[in-house]
Amino acid sequence: MKRNASEIRGDCVAIGINKSLKKSCETLLQNQKFRKVVLGLFFFFALTSIIYINVIPQRYNLKIGQVVQEDIRATKDGINTIATEKLRQAAADAVPKKYTIDHNITVQIKNEITKMFEDIREVRAKDYLSNREKIDDLKKLYPLSDETFATVITMDNTGLTELETITKAVMEEVMEDGVKEESIDRAKTYIIDQFRNMKISREARSVAQDIAFSVIRPNMVYDREATEVQQREAMASIEPVKIAKNQVLIEKGTTITKEHKELLKDLGMLADDIGANLSLLSGIMLLVI
Repeated sequence: MKRNASEIRGDCVAIGINKSLKKSCETLLQNQKFRKVVLGLFFFFALTSIIYINVIPQRYNLKIGQVVQEDIRATKDGINTIATEKLRQAAADAVPKKYTIDHNITVQIKNEITKMFEDIREVRAKDYLSNREKIDDLKKLYPLSDETFATVITMDNTGLTELETITKAVMEEVMEDGVKEESIDRAKTYIIDQFRNMKISREARSVAQDIAFSVIRPNMVYDREATEVQQREAMASIEPVKIAKNQVLIEKGTTITKEHKELLKDLGMLADDIGANLSLLSGIMLLVI
């Protein structure tokens, strides 16, 4: 079969390129620097591979729910970050909440009691009203019992002033000790005991208690910043949980959990932990260099 001119020219060009490439390769192989570079790279990768194979720790290919057939031991000393974090969180949770007393609330309560007795005196002075009407007027202002209002509108001025004074005194004492939301009932019990120990009539004692219960409220404010500071201090006081080489991490017969896998990952003992493999390989390559 005859070949046309263009095919012949193409073959000639290809032959020329092959000869040129062959000559370049021969020249490159005869170059001392090139040969040293190739030899160096060979030994570099060979030495890296040997070290990597010998130092790579035992790795495990585990799945959640799988039951291990042998004890899994630590291949090196390390820190159990999961156990450490649990202990630190427990220490933080054990720190009681910190509160600060809002003294302004105590002042507000005393002012409310003052205003209440001022209104009582104002209604008492309305001689044109019957006692029932006076009670109805006061009930529009304050959520106290009919018995309380009936007592204060018929009490003499000295007794009313004394009642105001002791009510303020007891409330100030209670509030300055601090009242939390969850301790309202305990504070009310204390108020009852305080009035019981005073030399006043049973009716006056009942009125003072009714007024005190109507104005009492929490005055201890949760101090988030102070609480968090102490929580951080408590967490910082917990020493890291150490893991010793050859320590049993997971006993034979244990069912693997997510926590187990996280522990092994932290120690670089998971077969599918690409990050740990690359980190180890990078370290060896830097060492060889």
